[in-house]
Amino acid sequence: METYVFFTPEELDLSKRFLPKPDAVVVLDILRATTTITQALELGARCVEVFPNIDEVRRRVDSLTVKYDRSSILCLGERNGKMIDGFDAGNSPVKLSNMDVRDKIILMTTTNGTRAISTVSYVDRVFCGCLRNRKAICEYLLKSAKEQVVFLLCSGWKGGFSLEDTFGAGAILYELLDKKDDIKLLNDQAVCSLEIYKNYIDRSTYLLENSCHGKRLLRIGCKEDIEFCASLDSSFCIAVKKGSHRFEALR
Repeated sequence: METYVFFTPEELDLSKRFLPKPDAVVVLDILRATTTITQALELGARCVEVFPNIDEVRRRVDSLTVKYDRSSILCLGERNGKMIDGFDAGNSPVKLSNMDVRDKIILMTTTNGTRAISTVSYVDRVFCGCLRNRKAICEYLLKSAKEQVVFLLCSGWKGGFSLEDTFGAGAILYELLDKKDDIKLLNDQAVCSLEIYKNYIDRSTYLLENSCHGKRLLRIGCKEDIEFCASLDSSFCIAVKKGSHRFEALR
């Protein structure tokens, strides 16, 4: 398996014309979008539809309510960590766990994660990766004969580097290499991610809390979210893209 890591969607956009088309992309927004998407589907949501901007969510609500009752739809969203006015909830996986999401259609927009997902719409196989489903993601990739070129895409923060996403990419690479010794790291971003993970292998909560975005979340009272997102290998749910922007639990 050939693996590449990209620290931001912008970096991938600049590099992709020089690289093979990926068989799969794992998008990482550890704090918190891909963790929240995974949790929503684990709790029984029908699907999660992701959008890069707020107006698209509102238009999608209007189109869905022609067919579905509004109570069957949940709008989740944040900007700069804070819930969007008029939405049902923000981007907290902990608060989501206390909501009734079973069989709900979830519409979601976030500062970084949903935007990153939208940049790989050209790829058929896109997964949401997080620390919680790290082992499940790796087991699936290793068992599947289809995934020979895998991109790990960090969502970053507003176009810049994100420590926690890079740590998450390294966690996946570490698990892949632990299970199979012919995994190839084909860019320096992959090597860097792995080294960061190895240096903080038993201190995931510490790293997340001390990342810049972790500190932002602590300032707005989201310590429980950070602890939840730092929990390694605690979920077997994998969110896989179905269509252009819809994610469902991998069956």
